[in-house]
Amino acid sequence: MTTLLGRGDLVEITDGKLVVKPGSGKEVPPKWFAEHREQLIQDVLMLVGVDAYIYNGYSTSSYPISHGKFADGMTITFESLLTDDIIHAIYNVILRRDRNTEHGTR
Repeated sequence: MTTLLGRGDLVEITDGKLVVKPGSGKEVPPKWFAEHREQLIQDVLMLVGVDAYIYNGYSTSSYPISHGKFADGMTITFESLLTDDIIHAIYNVILRRDRNTEHGTR
């Protein structure tokens, strides 16, 4: 990162994507970009003091809430790019189908 910035290259994360624009105006070699992408993202995040999370997957279930009662939900899992911490967001959803479709029945 220090070398790139010292040469006058632009390194930024825009709309969730890493952008590297060399000061020379030349194109960044795709192989080099692929090999250094993760480290550059971590360097940018550490320099600006911000953590970012990447989508890791989701699951659905009926979660126990109390006294034998259950509530349907969906859990979305994210992983920190700096610390490898796992974070979950749980949403209420309706898992029962209201009608039959070609993909399944009630």
